[in-house]
Amino acid sequence: MLPTAVNYAPEGTEAKAVAHQWLHALAYDFTPFAEKQGINKADLITLLKAEQLYTDQQSFKDKLPTLPIKPTQTSRFAFIDLFAGIGGI
Repeated sequence: MLPTAVNYAPEGTEAKAVAHQWLHALAYDFTPFAEKQGINKADLITLLKAEQLYTDQQSFKDKLPTLPIKPTQTSRFAFIDLFAGIGGI
């Protein structure tokens, strides 16, 4: 899938990011990136089936790793702005 993603990655974007979006699009029934350029879910599923990575949507969704939403480290810097603009005077 990654070699195919290279062809659709915009300048400045890694192919891994495109492939990542495609995997989640298949798992969660989203529109895949570059659909207007000719990529479609059926082609992506065919690529994954050839590598024996896809059987059905639910089992594929269960295989995807979960992404951390929260950073692993919390910042030690805290900032609060109590007065903004001329109104603070």
